[in-house]
Amino acid sequence: MSKLRTLVLATLFAVLSLIGTSAHATPAPPVAAVAHAHAQTAEETAQQDQKTAKSKLVAGGVALVLLLLVVWGRSLRKPKKKKEEPKK
Repeated sequence: MSKLRTLVLATLFAVLSLIGTSAHATPAPPVAAVAHAHAQTAEETAQQDQKTAKSKLVAGGVALVLLLLVVWGRSLRKPKKKKEEPKK
């Protein structure tokens, strides 16, 4: 049960890290500010989207590596714990 809980929590953390801050609502700027704002070109928007996607992939990759290290470490410790337990 403990392994399942740890796996679920680690998976949830990885998914939430991929979502990032896009889940948080940001307040809309005033109408006057929008009228005077610098209009971005499609190329600038595409570059920003590409950077965001890349950073999310990196964060997801790091989360996955950490999850695998935890699972691997636990699998290595399990046989050692069984050897150390005194048999009744």
